[in-house]
Amino acid sequence: MGVRSLLLERASALTQHPQAHFINNRTMEVFRQLRWGEGAHPSARLGSAHGAQAAWPGPGLGSGLGCGSLADAVAAASPPLEQWRRFVYCESALGRVLGETDHFEGQDAPRVPDRSPVGVAHLPQSRLLPMLLDLATAPGVPGRVRFGHAVTDLRHTPSGVVATLETHAQGSAQEVACEFLVAADGSRSALRRALGVPLDGEPALQHLLNIHFCAPALGAALLDDTQTLDSNLSSEVRSRAAMLYFVFNADVVAVLVAHDLRAGEFVAQVPIFPPLQSAADFDEAACLALVRAAVGDRAADMRIAGVRTWTMSAQVAERFQDGRVFLAGDAAHHFPPAGGFGMNTGIQDAHNLAWKLAAVLQGAAGPELLRSYGAERRPIALANTALSVANWRAAMRIPQALGLDPAAAKLLSDAAASRVFGLLPGRVAKGLLSAGLALGRAAAVARVPLAAPRLRAILASGAALRLQFPAEDLGFVYSGAGAAVAPDGDAGAGLERASAPDAAGRDSGEVQGGAPYVPSTAPGARLPHCELRLCVHGGTDTGNGWRKVSTLDLVPADAPHLLLLVGGGAAARADERAAAALLAQQDSASGSLGAGAALRSVAVDASGRWAALREVSEGGAILVRPDGHVAWRHSNTSVQAHGSKMIQHRPGQEARRARALRQQACYACRTTAMARGRMHWLLSVV
Repeated sequence: MGVRSLLLERASALTQHPQAHFINNRTMEVFRQLRWGEGAHPSARLGSAHGAQAAWPGPGLGSGLGCGSLADAVAAASPPLEQWRRFVYCESALGRVLGETDHFEGQDAPRVPDRSPVGVAHLPQSRLLPMLLDLATAPGVPGRVRFGHAVTDLRHTPSGVVATLETHAQGSAQEVACEFLVAADGSRSALRRALGVPLDGEPALQHLLNIHFCAPALGAALLDDTQTLDSNLSSEVRSRAAMLYFVFNADVVAVLVAHDLRAGEFVAQVPIFPPLQSAADFDEAACLALVRAAVGDRAADMRIAGVRTWTMSAQVAERFQDGRVFLAGDAAHHFPPAGGFGMNTGIQDAHNLAWKLAAVLQGAAGPELLRSYGAERRPIALANTALSVANWRAAMRIPQALGLDPAAAKLLSDAAASRVFGLLPGRVAKGLLSAGLALGRAAAVARVPLAAPRLRAILASGAALRLQFPAEDLGFVYSGAGAAVAPDGDAGAGLERASAPDAAGRDSGEVQGGAPYVPSTAPGARLPHCELRLCVHGGTDTGNGWRKVSTLDLVPADAPHLLLLVGGGAAARADERAAAALLAQQDSASGSLGAGAALRSVAVDASGRWAALREVSEGGAILVRPDGHVAWRHSNTSVQAHGSKMIQHRPGQEARRARALRQQACYACRTTAMARGRMHWLLSVV
């Protein structure tokens, strides 16, 4: 959006650990807005100077305005759906299958055409980051990226923020002044602590050991589609390919994440129990033994690429803004990975904040707009935390059916570490813990035949862990005090969650995720997707100059502009002329002529689907924010009537006159806080 920025990364290179891997629908729509400019070609080996190993082919060529986008690149790099559509519950990855779930039943592609212009994706963060870095450092982007720089402290000044930096190379501190600072420095955020912002919620739900390993032969074996797959549910000839393998046997309980079966890249997640267990207890030999037990081949050829411990928590920052500093991503919230909301929520934080910062810095809005960031994103983080905790509990239903209750294992760990056993040598206490856990695993294996009906019932009912949550993915709504939206001018229903959390990690009722997405143009909702035909230069429907686009493609992505959608009748055409005249007057006053061409574009609803989705009459209008969320709508309105007050957006008015006009401004403009400086209106007649 043309904002000068400096991105500082504490590490000296991009991470090689796969980390997060599921990219949901809304994040892919955000990625569809990020495109390489003309003549900008991603390097054949992205990020090689920053430690990235994986090459990728560059953005694909598709139809619509999304071609050459980050979404295209991610979709091209993601494995075929058949390799990650399932979760498998098994005694080992190569052993007996206890059950499975197909999260794309009836689909042969990860996209639902009526729901979104893009599909979900499965790509490890270690391969996504080089693409993001290439975009951030592309020619013409007014931002800089610096590795090996840690922000250790900050202070507010009358004009902005001064950040204290430490570099790996120099080992000395320096200061950088900025107008605003976004702290996205992870779950242990030093900047959040420096601001004194507390976290609400549960700090430790579970402790885990992540073992990143490479086993190409294992990947090939799991992809082999000539084997007979015998399970409690079916017997058929096909591959064992899956995204997740939940493993339960006498030697290990683990989740294997198949990040790339073709390359044989996996991560094994194994529960551990501090303080008696720590990373020091798991050397390479111990990790190989655990992984081979999970795979089901004690002679399997594999390489350990990295080992790390982490704590699963469910916490949300008490506030997302402190003066000119904003918290985003894991610095603002962290929750269980069940459902894949962590990285996606963080990316959508940035999407919400970026246009607001651009609008304020470019004089199109006052600083009050920035207060809506926390008002909008914190409730979403709280809801996603509650849902993620509920998902984690759902994932526990299968081991619980086998008699493997994580709560019981924790009680055993606590007992072994308690004062009762405190006089015992540490080695003995660890031995007692290991023996108790082994007994539990052995009992679970013996219980499998008896537990089979219960396993089938859990999987058939959908009560186990889900992968997709359409209502929460695309149906979240910005509403409530402080949101940058206007109250609904119609009696249209907004979208509500079944149960709202009362605090991070806790919910007031049973959180039921996975409901269908219901499109809505209610203020605060994401603009529904509908395929249209767009004539960029106002030609006729001759096949020349027309292209298929999504309604979401009409939203301006490179500037903090608002989009006004109106109907296509005679009244709307008159309104188009009125809006064109008003915009020309505004542009003349501000010296900007950039939005005129877009104003004259026409999009055609050939299928008639948009008429059913828009939820306003043909004479109505929908105002859409730069992040694709509806700011305001009304069934009977007039651009000309609205425009009579648009002069408020012209700069240079004397103060008294400006104050009077702001008081008269329409509620949509006042509520979205875009009521000063320069604002462009883009009109598409559909």
